[in-house]
Amino acid sequence: MVNGSDPAKVHGLRIELGLSALAHGALLVDGDGLILAANRAASRILASDDARLEGHSLSEFIPDLKRDDLQTLFLSKPQERKREMPRKREMLGARRDGVRLPLRVSVSSVRSSGSPALLVMVSDLSRRKLLEAADRDSRHGFRLLAQALPQILWTWSARGDVEFVGPQWIEYTGLPLESHLGSGWLNQVHPDDRPGLVDAKRAAISGERTLKAEFRVRRYDGEYQWFESTIVPLRARDGTFVRWVGTIDNIHEARANRVALIAERDRFARLVSSVPGAVYAFRRAPDGSAAFPLSTGGIANFVGLSRKAATDRDPRSIPYIHTDDLAAMRGSIDESARSLTAWHGEWRVQHPERGEIWVEARSIPNRDDDGGTTWYGIMMDVTQRKRAEEELQRSQARLQAALMASGIGTCIWDVASGRVWWDDALLELFDRTREEVEGNSIEHAINFIHPEDRVQVTNAIIPVWQGRGDTLNVECRSLRRDGALQWIAVNARVDRDAGGKVIRVTGACTDITERRRAEESQRNLQRIESLGTLAGGIAHDFNNLLLAIAGNVQLAMADLPLDHEVQHSLEEIERAAARASDLVRQILAFSHQSEPRRAVIALRPTVEEALRLLRASLPAMIDIQADFGEQPLAVDADSTQIHQIVMNLVTNSAHAIGDRAGTVTVTTRSVTVGSGHIQPAAELASGIYVCIIVKDTGKGMDEATLDRIFDPFFTTKPVGHGTGLGLSVVHGIVRAHGGAITATSQPGDGATFHVYLPAATRAAESTDAVVQTVTQGRGQRVMYVDDEDALVFLVSRVLERLGYGVTGFTEASKALTAFQAHPDNYDVVVTDLSMPGMSGFTLARSMLEIRPDIPVLMTSGYVRPQDREAAEQLGIRELILKPDTIDELGSSLERLFKLYKAT
Repeated sequence: MVNGSDPAKVHGLRIELGLSALAHGALLVDGDGLILAANRAASRILASDDARLEGHSLSEFIPDLKRDDLQTLFLSKPQERKREMPRKREMLGARRDGVRLPLRVSVSSVRSSGSPALLVMVSDLSRRKLLEAADRDSRHGFRLLAQALPQILWTWSARGDVEFVGPQWIEYTGLPLESHLGSGWLNQVHPDDRPGLVDAKRAAISGERTLKAEFRVRRYDGEYQWFESTIVPLRARDGTFVRWVGTIDNIHEARANRVALIAERDRFARLVSSVPGAVYAFRRAPDGSAAFPLSTGGIANFVGLSRKAATDRDPRSIPYIHTDDLAAMRGSIDESARSLTAWHGEWRVQHPERGEIWVEARSIPNRDDDGGTTWYGIMMDVTQRKRAEEELQRSQARLQAALMASGIGTCIWDVASGRVWWDDALLELFDRTREEVEGNSIEHAINFIHPEDRVQVTNAIIPVWQGRGDTLNVECRSLRRDGALQWIAVNARVDRDAGGKVIRVTGACTDITERRRAEESQRNLQRIESLGTLAGGIAHDFNNLLLAIAGNVQLAMADLPLDHEVQHSLEEIERAAARASDLVRQILAFSHQSEPRRAVIALRPTVEEALRLLRASLPAMIDIQADFGEQPLAVDADSTQIHQIVMNLVTNSAHAIGDRAGTVTVTTRSVTVGSGHIQPAAELASGIYVCIIVKDTGKGMDEATLDRIFDPFFTTKPVGHGTGLGLSVVHGIVRAHGGAITATSQPGDGATFHVYLPAATRAAESTDAVVQTVTQGRGQRVMYVDDEDALVFLVSRVLERLGYGVTGFTEASKALTAFQAHPDNYDVVVTDLSMPGMSGFTLARSMLEIRPDIPVLMTSGYVRPQDREAAEQLGIRELILKPDTIDELGSSLERLFKLYKAT
């Protein structure tokens, strides 16, 4: 450590260091902080005079530089000293006169006279601090100005680096000021705009000229908005270029408005150019002269002049306007100019090339400063519309005529006035006069509807009136003055004002009486079919019982002597069974489930035979007359069912005549249906039909009775005098033959029935009967399967008497098991169609898979067309209908064994 009290050494250090030659203050101190030497500059800074500093402690003049810090620096290694204390620091110094002053202090280690020492350099910062304070005050004022201005202020250095940017920019970007200094602000510029902006900035800097640019800047939320910046070069008084100063404006909304305005202008220009007519301005001066100061090129299509000629010429003198329209046109223009109300006009132009055309113009007037008037509007060619209106008037006239011819009537109800208007067709439809309708309210018109339907019509109107719909569709009956029942379909449309209030109802009414009758007929058919299905099922079960009764009676009668006392009782049972069988056939015919035996037959002999039987059974005061015409008529039908039709209809007519004298007339004729001819029933296809007409002079029927005349079990006879199936059976037979039956009647005026049957396309077949004798069997083995025990017992006995060997089964599953075990033990299989657990089809299919050559016969109480088709596809040889099983089974077996030579 250097001893400061050794003058010789101190002097040596002065010489060694040459402190006096340094511009800044310099002090040499030892490790304890004792000043060993100081130059004149250090004395002026720290002592304010030339007083010597040697021998004093450094902490007297620089309190912030502690002795401990100096000791640490003095004793540490050179590389550690750099980490302990920076080379330059700003500290607060203290002069001897008590003045505090800012200093810049740096400390470094040196060797003096071979010993370590510390060199302390000091600089007075007072002037610089004063300048910095002044600069801060200036910058603070600039920032206050930047905050107050609506634009964003910013400054660049001469090189173009951002030095300052207003707080609005910081708030907009959400980034601190430091991130925008230099060239950092460019990071917020849209990538598409950045290259052009950089080029413009570089050009402005190189030429020191004003820069004005538009670019997009990213906001704190990621959205880009448009900004415009103008920045100018700032020069000192001597012309020296100092920095750049400018503003940034957010022009996003203004630019969007500008772009929208340009787009709107373009759209308007396109709109004007696309207008089919001409857009124009028509000016009339105070002196009465007129011109088109503005017009599009389409003006030539309306006045026959070019746009320039129309602009230069007084429109009132254009020779092409129709003379008949000029006066009205001038008068309306004068009125529009006087009242400044919108002008609308239509006139004809005699175009030099297109001939006569119609022109329509609409415009809005505006009073000019000189007292004249200018109209701005559009002119259009309405020739097609005018011609369409003329054609519409002609079409409306034709439509009205067509409505009158078709029976469709129209009406209008003006709600505001309450008036009701009907056209002539509607008046005729309701059988009313104009005086009864016009001038009266809608409530009065409701009285023309059947009382039972008025509530329905009112309920249909209420939702429409309450705004829950704009259309009304209802069907009701009308009250005609002639008392006839008539169905009307009412279809109406509602017009409303802007507030949704009903102001008008326009409707059309159609006579749908025939349609309703057809629908009612269809419903009746559906009811009959439903009952028929039920009746068919009952008849099927009943048929099995009758077959067992009748067959066993026949066997019993054959087993007993003819003079046996039981024979009479058996005959009564046989007759009762026959009557029951006839009833079953009627039920099956009614339900369409009996199998008709059709053939082409001559109609007249069949009808004559039925009438011959009827004459013997009906009272003598009822006269039966027949008119067959001269043309022979043939039908493809079951003669027994045709016989039944005539019997039932004539018997029904005789009951209608009752105990008094009367006439029943039966007529046959050929009629053509459709294609411009009659259409007596909707279900009849076009073609030629044979018609059987039965007309009587009985008491007739009302409409309610007519509606139910073909319903099953419906009868007007007293209890015990009729089943109600007669006409239902007729209806079923006719439908099964592809025909139709209609009935017309009035109370006290008798009734007329028309039966339509398709005419045969070939001649009638011979009706000569062929008597066949059943041949005895030769022991062929028969498997008989039926779920009825009585039938299995009966058929087995009959076939055994005919010489066949019979094995009977009442369960199809057991029959199949026996066949699977010994398929060759049987020569033929006879099975019922409908059986519980397994149908006859399933049983036959299983047996044919085992033995394809086994003949299979099938029996059934009724056979549907699809059943017969399935039997043919399956390979079943024959279908035998009950209750004819007993009589036909032997003949069928004989034919089968002859055909296939089975033994």
